[in-house]
Amino acid sequence: MTLPGRERLRPIVTCGCRAGATPGPVLPWLPPDGMARTVGAGEHWDAVRVPFSLGRPAVEALGGDCGAVISDSWSRILHFLTTAGATAGWEVQGTVPCGVTTYVTVPPLSATDTRLHWLRPPTSGRVGIEPVTLRAALAASTALMLGPRAGRLA
Repeated sequence: MTLPGRERLRPIVTCGCRAGATPGPVLPWLPPDGMARTVGAGEHWDAVRVPFSLGRPAVEALGGDCGAVISDSWSRILHFLTTAGATAGWEVQGTVPCGVTTYVTVPPLSATDTRLHWLRPPTSGRVGIEPVTLRAALAASTALMLGPRAGRLA
């Protein structure tokens, strides 16, 4: 309803989401369109935080086996989702495991903004990547970007 002399109000949209987006998989931790949600890791999935410079080559190398990846272009960080509990004992140089004691900001599936969005969205059949596959891809990316000593922990 529009009152005389007033413009019709437009809905407020945050996160660069498009209105009327096609619904994706029903996952309890996904936020609704137009919102982002901070989700505790360790219950539905763990995440591995990676600088964009190391993560992007891994995403390209993994191709369709990549699983879900959140991209935060503002901070130039990627979060690879993997099996819950998989980051216990995680030791890959240049990466940060995000397990039970950490939180990850999750965009809605409809996010199209370049700030926080899905580089690879989750699907109902597959959310995360197998930890062994992710570890190998990130170790190879780290060795490529940082040189032959990259396998050694500081």
